[in-house]
Amino acid sequence: MADAPRHDDATRLTAAGAQPPKISPYCTSLASKKILGSEGLPLTDRDVLDASNYCWCKQTGQILGPDREITHPEDCRKGRSCFESPFADLL
Repeated sequence: MADAPRHDDATRLTAAGAQPPKISPYCTSLASKKILGSEGLPLTDRDVLDASNYCWCKQTGQILGPDREITHPEDCRKGRSCFESPFADLL
């Protein structure tokens, strides 16, 4: 299995004309039916929300996260106290 690209690898890819890897801005605990039924990480709010606009936190199993705040793609991002990046181990 190949090693995951490092940040400097992404810089070299861009310089060579290739597209850098896209990074999901959402917490790994953000869940929705649309996320569960899709391949890959969500990159936009449309990748998270379906017509119901319902999502939940995988840590709590509820619409409130561990910080007792509502879960929503606009809120479950870097800067929130309970945020966990899908690439935390790579950065």
